[in-house]
Amino acid sequence: MTEAMSTIDEHLVRLQRPTVQLLNPGADAEEARRRFGAHGLRLGRELAALYGWHNGTNVAPGVVLDDAHLLPGFYLMSIDEAFRTFEKMDELNVSPSWLPILTNGGGDFSFIDCSTEDVQPIFNFRFEQDVHRMQFLSVSDMLGTIAEAYDQEVFFLEERWLETDDEAWWELARSLNPRADYWSH
Repeated sequence: MTEAMSTIDEHLVRLQRPTVQLLNPGADAEEARRRFGAHGLRLGRELAALYGWHNGTNVAPGVVLDDAHLLPGFYLMSIDEAFRTFEKMDELNVSPSWLPILTNGGGDFSFIDCSTEDVQPIFNFRFEQDVHRMQFLSVSDMLGTIAEAYDQEVFFLEERWLETDDEAWWELARSLNPRADYWSH
């Protein structure tokens, strides 16, 4: 997982993405564990490592969302932003153990299931969908897939915007995540 994090950072630097300056420093593990526990959620080892790497993205007013993207279309939410969204979960009609970790800033999310520490799958959430499918079996799988997409230039710059070769992304994600039903529908 550490290798995937380094790969993602290296590609963001190589592509001269403003994201590099917008990513927050890592969160303190004990403070994160307390925050999760206070909400009845479990902070798994991989999720703790994710937030130890970067505690989300500083998406202050005036920041162009594309500049904040960790992968095309989505940025990593800070623990604070994730819990602000979590507090609206009843409105979102999402499982009470799901915490958002990625968002497009317009209502699409990737939620991680924090009901246990051992297995924490990640699910896609869109308001218009009744079924929320699993995207990744773990944080490690998510980061590995993102890193591989950068390595294979599935994610690329086009006139300064971070873009995706959609067909190649779905094919790559499906091949690396065969048990995640999101990529097979």
